[in-house]
Amino acid sequence: MKSQTTSNLSSELKVRAIQPSDFKKMLETDKKLYPTSSPVTEEIIRSWYIRNPELGMIFEKNGKQTGTLIVIPLNKESWKKLINGNLKESEMNSKTIFDNSKDKEICLHAYHIEKFDKKINEFYKMAFTELRKKIEALKQKNPNLKISGISALSVTAEGIGLAEHLGLKEEKFIIDEHILEKNGKNYVAESREESDKKIKEGYKYKNRCKMLVSTPNNKDIIWSYLQYKENPQIAAEAIMKKSEEPEGLTIKGYDFNEKFDFKKFLAAYSTTGAQASNLGRAIEIIKEMRKEKAYIYLGYTSNMVTTGNRELIRYLVEHKLVDRIVTTAGGIEEDFIKCMGDFKLGEFNLNGSDLRDKGVNRAGNILIPNSRYVKFEEWLLPILEKYKSEIKTPSDVIRLVGKEINNKESIYYWAWKNEIPVYCPAIMDGSLGDMIYFYKNYKNKDFKLDIVADTEEFNNSSIGKEKTGMIILGGGVVKHAICNCNLYRNGANYAVYINTAQEFDGSDSGARPDEAISWGKIAQNSETVKVYGDATIIFPLVVAGAFLD
Repeated sequence: MKSQTTSNLSSELKVRAIQPSDFKKMLETDKKLYPTSSPVTEEIIRSWYIRNPELGMIFEKNGKQTGTLIVIPLNKESWKKLINGNLKESEMNSKTIFDNSKDKEICLHAYHIEKFDKKINEFYKMAFTELRKKIEALKQKNPNLKISGISALSVTAEGIGLAEHLGLKEEKFIIDEHILEKNGKNYVAESREESDKKIKEGYKYKNRCKMLVSTPNNKDIIWSYLQYKENPQIAAEAIMKKSEEPEGLTIKGYDFNEKFDFKKFLAAYSTTGAQASNLGRAIEIIKEMRKEKAYIYLGYTSNMVTTGNRELIRYLVEHKLVDRIVTTAGGIEEDFIKCMGDFKLGEFNLNGSDLRDKGVNRAGNILIPNSRYVKFEEWLLPILEKYKSEIKTPSDVIRLVGKEINNKESIYYWAWKNEIPVYCPAIMDGSLGDMIYFYKNYKNKDFKLDIVADTEEFNNSSIGKEKTGMIILGGGVVKHAICNCNLYRNGANYAVYINTAQEFDGSDSGARPDEAISWGKIAQNSETVKVYGDATIIFPLVVAGAFLD
């Protein structure tokens, strides 16, 4: 090998050429990560650097190794064989290695790259920038030299992640090796079949090895490190990349310089961008539902009734603008409780223990005196006794109690009067359920509610409908019940979700409409949108835009 050279990266970090004393340590590390049946040997590494040892770079700080970038310089013909699966690292020798005296193209294969000192920022950028300097030095004797490609056989998830971040990609499937682990030791399975066999023997699957590749035409991040001085145009092209003219609405908000027009104000949401445009889309989809006379399911969680959205829901039911309702026990009881006494605005940060001492319940920033629930119990239990022979299902309870409230401020009074069915799949999960429990436990041991009959009637409601639409505020059991009901007709035609839940945890509450399409709960050719946000802000605008003719 040629004698080692050392150059400054900074006042502290230095780089030197690989030397024979480094081989053993490097191979020990690689053997732990990649114990292949055809390993690289010290003699093979020696052949890689017979001409250009400076491309095997060892980075040091104060005499201690801080990182490595071990690059194998290949001639183009050999590199093509490598990335097509016709040459292994262990088969490389002096004949496959780049020769600066005759080769006009050099291909770089990153054999080993690692940062040992985690405190060094942008190590990989510095390492590849240093590699560029080594190539520029080669060009002093070979002016027409160019880099034709870079590759890496990545055998760890971290290595794959780094290479992909730099822009290298798996162009074709040529590596069917899999890394498994047992008792702290890695094992290389040379096929999927062997991998599956080893898993049955107790091995843990880690990842598949990948041959990752990039060429200058791709203009990936790595080329900005390798070619900037060679070709400054790359950076300019990356910033001033030519573009196609996209189709779509022009982004523009409402102009308050004009005389205020509420319809134009709502219409401007569509062209505002972000969630405002999703809100505008929700309004348009609901308008389409109504125009096409779709059977509309309205679902909402209990907090919608706790808040002022109760009055909006009542309006829709009063004017027969929806066809069926799904809600929770709280969404039923709080409508009736509000007929017996007001809820009050408080603060989100009120002390829970202090409120408990005062007998005041808090739902967000809304205060509900416990006396309201006492009145509700005193009023409800005689109704259950009065209709005990007629009540068979949870929907019967809601319908008959809606009749008895006889209050035009109530959602369920209008649901009873307009014969709009209300389905509550979790009726026992709330104060209403507590009252039913007390009635059965202390008054009528034979009292039963047939949830199966209720669910049968609810699920049958979607079958045979020409078109159906879903408007769902919140998530949980309400959202799933409506979506699942529409599965029986191979999916709803329209869907509008309004909630704050995210999908990253795999919850149904957070799922976007596209997930329901995969289950057949929303039709494949449907019109859908999810508006991320607080429904107390969004739903009033939706009602104003979609239901006020």
